[in-house]
Amino acid sequence: ALLSANWVITNYDMEFDWHLGIALYIRGQIRARQGKSDVARIDFQTAIALDNKTYIMREAKRALQELRGF
Repeated sequence: ALLSANWVITNYDMEFDWHLGIALYIRGQIRARQGKSDVARIDFQTAIALDNKTYIMREAKRALQELRGF
């Protein structure tokens, strides 16, 4: 899953960025489970910054809050 998410993030060139947000969220989840909270946080923040009005924005915000301990 991590390799697939990395591929999508690296090669993304579509006009609509909702796939990119999902890939960033998935990679963040994987990294968080690996104990890499610093880079997981970056993935979640990057997904949130896309602000593409999908459910993933809400999930990324929730995951970010969990990493912060809220």
